[in-house]
Amino acid sequence: IVLGRRLDPHLVDKEHLVLMLENALTLPRHSQRNASLADSIGQYIMRKFGKIGLLTGTQVFRPSQFHSMFWEEGEHIAEGSNIIGIYPGEKFGTHEDKIVVVGAHWDTTGFTDGYNDNGSGVAAMIEVARALAASSCRLKYS
Repeated sequence: IVLGRRLDPHLVDKEHLVLMLENALTLPRHSQRNASLADSIGQYIMRKFGKIGLLTGTQVFRPSQFHSMFWEEGEHIAEGSNIIGIYPGEKFGTHEDKIVVVGAHWDTTGFTDGYNDNGSGVAAMIEVARALAASSCRLKYS
């Protein structure tokens, strides 16, 4: 609230972005180097999506391409997970729905901070979802 008026919910909440980046998304989130921290940050993102009002879920996957670029021959390749937040549009749940995807990878490599890899992208994605929900935006598609 500014001078007794509410802020335009479409505007970026810079304080919220800084809070997320400095307190959660600046930390490394590598599942093999710090699994408990990666799990905690994943839960943080899920809670943020839930508080915003998104339908949430996860999708577990095992990388199937580019093994030689990122892993040594014979090295164990851990499962990854996608965190999904759905802002249902008018056509949600019908064959007419056309999914609009806004995404960022939420894990890090084992040797980078989370701020630039890709905490800034995750924070921006959460802020887009917050702005849509806070403004009561009625989308045609999910």
